[in-house]
This record gives sequence, structure tokens and C-alpha cells, in this order.
Amino acid sequence: MENLRRLHDAGVSIAIGSDNYQATAALEAQNLLDIGAFTGPELLRLWIDTPRVSIFPDRMIGRLDPGYEANFVVLSADPLAAMTQPLPVTAVHKAGEAIWTAR
Repeated sequence: MENLRRLHDAGVSIAIGSDNYQATAALEAQNLLDIGAFTGPELLRLWIDTPRVSIFPDRMIGRLDPGYEANFVVLSADPLAAMTQPLPVTAVHKAGEAIWTAR
């Protein structure tokens, strides 16, 4: 836990993901919460930001700022309230347009 904290505090990108193809990243996230490596808000930020910059480094995604792509999903609840539980998606937007909405 201390090593993760030091790396994070030093600005190292930490990826949240499973080392087991039969598991999901939610298990790793739960473990990181359980050992107190990160707070809920920190963990959520890592879960969102690390893939954004490591998988799509040249795309302007993942922020609500001018010039960034307006792609996002709307969840049924606050993800911090249920960090590792899947939350139903209620809408999906691509380029600022609704492409799917729950009925």
C-alpha cells in the first residue's frame, strides 16, 4: 500500500485493471479500497484518467472542457456511492448527441 501511495504522490500513472482475465477491474478496485491505498474519489479518478491517457493519448477525451469530445455515459447513481458495483447506464452520448437512452 505504501508503495502505491508513494508512486501516486510522485505523479506516476497507476492503472486500475485485473491481472486475471476471468476477473474484472472492480475486484482490484475493491482491494485497493479495502487496504486503504486510495480514497473513493482518488480511485474513481484513477479508473477514469489512466485509461484515457494510456489508451488514447492523442484524443481530447475525459474532461468537460472546451475542445474536448462530448462523449459520455449517464449512470443511474453516484459512482462513489457504489464504487465497485455495476451501475445501470441510463444514457449514452457521442459527439454531444444522445445515441441511446434507457426506456
